[in-house]
Amino acid sequence: RKRRRKYLPSQEEGKAADDLVPPTTTKQHNLTPKRVRQNNEVKVDVHGYRVKVSSAPTLTAIFAKYGDIAVNCHYKSLASRASLLDLVCDVVKRLKAGDVVSSSIKQMKSFVSTAVEVELDVAWLQQYLDEISKEEDMEKRLHMDIGILLH
Repeated sequence: RKRRRKYLPSQEEGKAADDLVPPTTTKQHNLTPKRVRQNNEVKVDVHGYRVKVSSAPTLTAIFAKYGDIAVNCHYKSLASRASLLDLVCDVVKRLKAGDVVSSSIKQMKSFVSTAVEVELDVAWLQQYLDEISKEEDMEKRLHMDIGILLH
């Protein structure tokens, strides 16, 4: 019995074999299977949202002060909301740690604007970012003005 090869030219005719069957599996490099978390961080429940362990204390504090900020979110999937909440917590944690530079403030403002667009209640965070952004601009201008005075 003759074995047929897939996607290989026929030895006799020099043509592609006539039984082209697409492969059922593909080799994929550097892709994570759907059910494997890349960061391997355990998720915990905070008010019905499965968030990263590192986000739990921050999210608990946010909910205590502002309530469920994702209740009116356009995304109905709890997993999508939880991902957004993790990102909000990341922004808050970076701000608390003082881990901010001009470019990161712009990045945070961009994310928070997107969060506002999908009805996440983060106006308080947007306002804070606007304030520190203005302060940073004033500080830059002050340094420029002092530089002008000294030269």
